[in-house]
Amino acid sequence: MKTYKIPVIAGDGIGPEVIAEGKKVLEAAGENYGFNIEWKEYPFGAEHYLSTGELITEDALKELSNYDAIFLGSVARACPIGGARARRPIRAEILSRSIHKPPPYPVAGGCRNASSRQRS
Repeated sequence: MKTYKIPVIAGDGIGPEVIAEGKKVLEAAGENYGFNIEWKEYPFGAEHYLSTGELITEDALKELSNYDAIFLGSVARACPIGGARARRPIRAEILSRSIHKPPPYPVAGGCRNASSRQRS
């Protein structure tokens, strides 16, 4: 059975709740379609920043760049670091360091080759 390793940054506010429910859905899909998921939790978000003074570590960014996907929740709550402004550096760092790879599975509707499809 195939095992997918997925890092998780649940974040703040509703992020942990949404991520918890999303993980249930993905695990149910795994049971139905024959795959497992190995979750790797990361603590980053506003609470982490308030307790440590860092948004995300350089080591974590390097680790995250090795994954095909990141399960990212709501990062930033109403806090002294500026709400949505705090979210941008975390997402920007993750996205700028990520290598965008096509998914290792067929995408519904042939979305991978959407540019070559004829439109009706």
